[in-house]
Amino acid sequence: MQLQLGQKISRISLFFFASIFFGCAFAPEVVAANVRIFSLALSALFYCVGSNRSALISPTKSLQWKFMPPIPRALFLAFFQLLALSAVMMLLDV
Repeated sequence: MQLQLGQKISRISLFFFASIFFGCAFAPEVVAANVRIFSLALSALFYCVGSNRSALISPTKSLQWKFMPPIPRALFLAFFQLLALSAVMMLLDV
């Protein structure tokens, strides 16, 4: 599958924003742990969509399980696990 120019730019911007969120999770500022974990969750979601070529070609298949290669599947699962962990930590005020 060959990506068109706009799809390549979208993929680069997804990886760029994922890297920003990943960097924010390990920034030296003092923020709550649940904010850092939520930042990691968003990073995993951006990497999931950016690394799934079929998602960029056909957006209707972007987050359908049967069309995902193994790495985007793992990142998608990591997104939900980190999101749930962040929510629990926020509710417990950890």
